[in-house]
Amino acid sequence: MKFHIIYTPKSIKYLSYYTKSLCTYLSANFIQVSNNCTLKERSTLKHNAITQEKLNYHCYPTNQMNLHGKVIDYLQAMSQDEYFCFMDSDIFAISELPDLEKVMEEENLSGLFSAMPLWVKKSEYIFKNNFRNMLGTYNQLDDGQCIGSTYFAIYKSKDLREIIEYYGASFEESSAKNLSIEIQNQLNKIGFNQTFFDTGKVINLLLHHHGYKLRNINLPQLCHIGGTSYETTNRSQAVPKRKKISQWIESTTLKSIFSKLFEYRRNQSFKKRFAHVPVQEYDFNYNQRVVHRNTTRKHFLNLFLALSDNNGILEPPDFQDKEINENVRKAHYSYIDMFKKYYN
Repeated sequence: MKFHIIYTPKSIKYLSYYTKSLCTYLSANFIQVSNNCTLKERSTLKHNAITQEKLNYHCYPTNQMNLHGKVIDYLQAMSQDEYFCFMDSDIFAISELPDLEKVMEEENLSGLFSAMPLWVKKSEYIFKNNFRNMLGTYNQLDDGQCIGSTYFAIYKSKDLREIIEYYGASFEESSAKNLSIEIQNQLNKIGFNQTFFDTGKVINLLLHHHGYKLRNINLPQLCHIGGTSYETTNRSQAVPKRKKISQWIESTTLKSIFSKLFEYRRNQSFKKRFAHVPVQEYDFNYNQRVVHRNTTRKHFLNLFLALSDNNGILEPPDFQDKEINENVRKAHYSYIDMFKKYYN
């Protein structure tokens, strides 16, 4: 098996060494894929491929960062392997994983999925019938049907190719109205009239409809922070003027005022995006994206900076939710062990 790991600009420094843990504990090879990374970052990935036996490198041909799903489509079209596999760049391994190829073969699976983010509660994995946006943080339906995720995914290439070629389906996220008429009609026939489908969801629904077997598997040996590359890329690409203003705010007594203003604008933006969804769907997404995710991914970036600069070890953030608190605390200490073992 070969897992594709896609990197966006300014993320290599923070994330590329995670693959050392994966090479240690997972029986597979890995292809580090540049999605418009800088020349220096691409050199790092090339060096990794030369110096580490289980690593390879590929540069996605582009002069701008592309959407995750579009890059996955490109990689899938190129793949000639029995299994098409990919995973997020902010996943690391903490112990030996089972033979996943054996799991695929013994259970005759067409898709196997794992590594849900730290900031998603298990009770929030379930997509309810009346929810409108089928986002990546849902991996099953109320009746137990697997709809998978694209955080850590293994597909049987033959089955995946059949669905993609028959429907002209894509891994790209999409609003329902932008899907082909044929796919819209098929989804409506099988009971899915949602407004939005996240990366890979349409393909997984069609695979299941045609009788292909999909499964979610719990792999506690993997730790997925979730959303880190978004944070690294956007943090690093702030324009100089905006960055100077931000630094000035940080150094003045206006900090608390501007923080409250930023929080208000963020909440308004969130309310606008999820204005027409059921209350439970709104609450799930607010807790995940506003309350838990932002704090979690910022913490692990700050933890990296503290460790790499020898500035002492930060304490893990404290969340009111017990499950999220335990997830993040466990990951915090596993991250420190991983950093000491594999960084540099």
